[in-house]
Amino acid sequence: MPESHLPPDGRAVITKTPATTMGLRPFSDGLICAALFAVIAIVWSGVLQCAFLNFDDTAYVTENPYLRGGITLQTLKWLLFSFHPDNWFPLTRLSHMVDYRLFGLNSALHHAVNVLIHAGASVLLYCFLRSCSRSGSKDAGEGAVAKWTAAFAAFWFALHPLHVESVAWVSERKDVLCAFFWFAALWAWVKWTERPSRRRYGLALTLFGLGLMSKPMIVTLPALLVVLDLWPLRRRATLRECFSSEALSEKIPFFALSLLAAWATWLAQRSTGAVQSLDTYGLLLRVENALITPWIYIGKTLWPMKLSVFYPWPAAFPLWEVLTAGAALIAVSTTALLQARLRPWLTVGWFWFLVTLTPVIGLLQVGEQARADRYMYVPMVGLLLALVGWADSQLVSRAAFRRPVAVIACAALLGCAVLTSRQIAYWRDTETLFRHAIDEDPQNYSAWYFLGRTLVNVPGQQVDAIEAFEAAVRIKPDFAE
Repeated sequence: MPESHLPPDGRAVITKTPATTMGLRPFSDGLICAALFAVIAIVWSGVLQCAFLNFDDTAYVTENPYLRGGITLQTLKWLLFSFHPDNWFPLTRLSHMVDYRLFGLNSALHHAVNVLIHAGASVLLYCFLRSCSRSGSKDAGEGAVAKWTAAFAAFWFALHPLHVESVAWVSERKDVLCAFFWFAALWAWVKWTERPSRRRYGLALTLFGLGLMSKPMIVTLPALLVVLDLWPLRRRATLRECFSSEALSEKIPFFALSLLAAWATWLAQRSTGAVQSLDTYGLLLRVENALITPWIYIGKTLWPMKLSVFYPWPAAFPLWEVLTAGAALIAVSTTALLQARLRPWLTVGWFWFLVTLTPVIGLLQVGEQARADRYMYVPMVGLLLALVGWADSQLVSRAAFRRPVAVIACAALLGCAVLTSRQIAYWRDTETLFRHAIDEDPQNYSAWYFLGRTLVNVPGQQVDAIEAFEAAVRIKPDFAE
C-alpha cells in the first residue's frame, strides 16, 4: 500500500511503493522467455507423435519431387518463381527442403521444427510487447505491470488450442514462419522508433520481406505500424496524426512491398485456380460470412471448443444472425474509434484484429472452407493487445486486484494447456483428424470425403470408404469430387 507522511506545511504526500513490493516479483525478461520455451516444449511435445497427413502434406512434402532433387538450378527456379501449391512463399518452400535434406521423411522432426518456430514466435511476441511497454511506461509501477501482462499475452498465444492447426500440421509451416518474422519485424520497428538509424530501419524492412516470402498474409503489417504509433508507442496523440503525411511517409517502403506481394499472390491464386468464382459462393453469402465470422473467432478464442480441421460453407445464414453480427461490428468499431484518446488500446487491438483478418475473411474466397482455425494465428494478438491494455489501465492503480487477476490468468493458461494437449491428439493421423471433424459436425461433407480418400488406401477398409463417399454425396449432392 502507498505510504503517506505529513510535511511541515501539513499537506499529505503520497509516495509510490516500488513495484517489487506490490505483488510483482522481479523476474527478468530472460527468465520469462526461458519459461515460455520450456512450457511450449512440454505442452506441444504431443505433435512429435503426429504423422504426415493425406491433406496437403503430400503436395508440400511427402510427394513433392523438388525436395528430393537437392539444390539445383531447377529447384532454385521452383523456389523463387513457382506458384506451387496455390501461392508464392519461397522461404517456406526452402524450409521444407532443408528439413527433407536433414530429416528425410521423419515426421516427428518436421513437426519439431514447427514447434521450435512457434516457440520463437511466442518469445518474439513477448519481446515486442515488452519493448512497447518500455516505450510507453511512465513509471516503474506501470512498467512492472506491463511486464506481467505481456507475459500473459505471450503464454496465451503460445498455449491456445486454436493454434494447434498451425503448429501440428506440417503444411502450415507458412503460418508459424510468417508470424516469426512478423513479430521480429515489429520488435525491430519499435527499436527503430526508440533510436532511428538506417541500420535499424533496414532490419525491420528486411524481416518484413522475409515474412512476405513465408506467407502473404503479412501484407497487413504496414497498416498496423500506422496505428501502433497511437498506442502502445504513443508517438502520435490522435488517429488523425497517425494518418498524416509525415507519419505515413516513413512507412512507404513497407506499403510498397505489400503491394508487390499482394500482386504476386493474386497472380498465383488465379493461375492455379484457387480463387473461387462468384458462381460457387455468391457475393451476398460472402458478405454475410464476413460479418458473422469475426464473432465466431472471438467466441473460439474465449471458449475454444468444437474445433475442426474444416468448416464447410452453409447454404445460407439466418437473417437475424447477419443483422445482429453486422450491427455489433458497427457498434464496436464506432466505439473503438471514439475511444481513441481515452482507451487507445481498444482502438488498436480491434483494428489489429479486423485488419489482419481481412485477407482471409472470405470476400476473395480461396479454397472451400468458410473459415479456419489457422486464420486466427496472428489476428488473435489484436484481442490480446486490447486485453493487455485494459489490464494495464486497471492494475497500475489497483494493486489489490493483482493477486486475484493473477490467479484467474494462471487458471486460464492451464485450461488452454489442457485443451491444446487434447486437440493435438486429433492430429496424429488423417483418419483420426477427419473422424473428429465428423464427430463435431456430422454434416461436414468435406470431412466425409477426406475420410473416404484415406480409407480407400487402407486394406480391408474399402467398404467404409464407400460409405464415407456416399455420406458426402448425400449431404452435398453436387459435390463433384
